[in-house]
Amino acid sequence: MVLKILPHTFTWICLLSLSWISTLKGVPSNLAEYSKRVHGHWILQDYSSALQEAYEAFNAAPPSTEAYELLIAALAKAGREEEVIRVWENYHTAFPEKEMPRELIEEVAWGVLIKAAASPSLVLREMALIAAFFSHSTQGVDILRQGMEDPNYAVRALAVKLSGHHKDFKLVEGVVKLFRSTQIWMVRKQAIIAAGEMKIHALKPDLEQIIASPSSKAEEQALALSSLLSMMDRVERRELETLAASPRYGLRLLACEAIAHFLSDRDLDLLLNLVNDPQADVRAAAFQSIALLNPDENSGQSGMIIERAKSRLADSSPKARLSAIWVLLIYQCPEGIQALKKAIFSKNSEERLLASCVLKISGLVGVPLAVEVLKRHDDPYVQLNTAIGLIGLRHEVNLAAETIERILQQEKYLWSEREWGLFQGIGPYVSTAGDEVDAPPEVADRLVRLDLLNTLAMLETPQIEKSIREYLSERFWGVSASASAVLLLEGNEESIQIVQDLCQDPEMKTRVQAALILSLWSRDESVVKILEKEFPYCSRDVKEKILEGIGRIGLMASVPFLIEVLKDPSQSIRAIASMALIECVNH
Repeated sequence: MVLKILPHTFTWICLLSLSWISTLKGVPSNLAEYSKRVHGHWILQDYSSALQEAYEAFNAAPPSTEAYELLIAALAKAGREEEVIRVWENYHTAFPEKEMPRELIEEVAWGVLIKAAASPSLVLREMALIAAFFSHSTQGVDILRQGMEDPNYAVRALAVKLSGHHKDFKLVEGVVKLFRSTQIWMVRKQAIIAAGEMKIHALKPDLEQIIASPSSKAEEQALALSSLLSMMDRVERRELETLAASPRYGLRLLACEAIAHFLSDRDLDLLLNLVNDPQADVRAAAFQSIALLNPDENSGQSGMIIERAKSRLADSSPKARLSAIWVLLIYQCPEGIQALKKAIFSKNSEERLLASCVLKISGLVGVPLAVEVLKRHDDPYVQLNTAIGLIGLRHEVNLAAETIERILQQEKYLWSEREWGLFQGIGPYVSTAGDEVDAPPEVADRLVRLDLLNTLAMLETPQIEKSIREYLSERFWGVSASASAVLLLEGNEESIQIVQDLCQDPEMKTRVQAALILSLWSRDESVVKILEKEFPYCSRDVKEKILEGIGRIGLMASVPFLIEVLKDPSQSIRAIASMALIECVNH
């Protein structure tokens, strides 16, 4: 009867108990009895009583490996970090030849992380959530679900953001609850995104209400659109007609997005009507959707498409006007290039930036204008986006690479990826509501610059090694190893070799940063040895990155080092070391 009323969260404890009891065959009967009682207390989440029983078992007979392991596990569940390490060391002293079971190592690590999840420190609770996300375990799910109930809204937002990548029913339940109850935008934003990622169909009416409501913010509607589309397998013509004729502009916008999402040529006529919509965002979305469909010129529709696009060359909205220009460029109409040139040399900086993003994806028809921009324009963002477009087309590659390298050296303002529907490019960093749980400004800037360095590395530009070394030797350490690895993920052997060579650089900062980057790409033990060797001489921030890198490599050989780190006085260091331990034993 007791088992019938146990919460589902106890299931994993029950299973763990059975596995522990099965390992006790052949041990003294009194220890087996103690073990059963200890596991019974664990099932009831009475960790203090379990610890008392474990100590009694340990003292009742000459210490055995089984008694040590039971006590270590009980200490870990009770959150007694210092005692865990002390008993652990005594265990190794008494039984030096005995290899610690992986399950027990993981138990100790989870003990540290569960304590961190309940810490008054905001940073530690967030670290516990990240560890839970990477663990892909039942314990991790419980910590993420707990994070959704955290009193701090930033922790709740992070918990929802990380939970969106899982589909556990408890996490789905938590997302639905927050979606319908929270009014804090930072949390609500992540709940809307998670609804689509987790395909929570129960929230479909709620998403439709956000899109239809005139009081919804533009960003909220855009996120709801994206989430709703990710749930759809197809869309019926009658449903699209209803959306396109709706008095709610958000639903008309959904019609455009749905047609583009499913590349539905059948519904081109609806888009041709929506290019004259009173709302600029709908007009822009209609033109961008038409460009994605790219109807065949012999289909009889091209004339009408070109006519509608030309009629919007004087549109008051730069986004709608440039979307119409993109359609004209696809059909290689000279009016399109003329209008784009006017926009790209506009006195309005936002219009210039948007125009450069259109030029970047204009194809061969835009090459002459792109070359002119690199030679004549004085806006660095316009030049950057244009240069990236030319490199993609393999035209004027040397000129484009020199432009990127020069701007990387000269411009020290913060950059970020910007987007306007289908148009994307690099621009000055602009904060938006809710970006507290996204990349901080400095990290966003470094990611953009790393991506550009990666592009130059693939082109084997003459000064690339110097540029990468300068980047790695900078004082800024806020970019995690996972972010820095963008340099390698799409790079070729040359870019990888450059970073490998820098692992032997005489400057420690460069050497460690290079090893951190490689820690996500290579399981070479020599990289781990560099990180472990330099660990004692680094600041706390760098130590955290080193532990992250060691965990990502995931070698069992790193376990002794990580266990030693559990003695560190910093709880944040111990928490990250525990996360790395879990990754090592489960790799």
